[in-house]
Amino acid sequence: MANSNNSELGLEIRKHLYRIGKSQKWLAEETGFSTVHVSAVINGRAKPSPEFLYKVCQALNTDIEPFIKIMFKVI
Repeated sequence: MANSNNSELGLEIRKHLYRIGKSQKWLAEETGFSTVHVSAVINGRAKPSPEFLYKVCQALNTDIEPFIKIMFKVI
């Protein structure tokens, strides 16, 4: 089930994609996850797994720590 942390996390992923000029389809191809799953996470409809976050951060060439902080932020 999605929550506001998932939505915030999705927004952060979207910002990184925009910054490097890449699409959700590209991210799906780079991570090996389906475009449906990538879209669901980015739009806050699905909770990302640790593996998903790890692969996304590798693809985006960014540190995972800010994403972890968002996931575990107390509402």
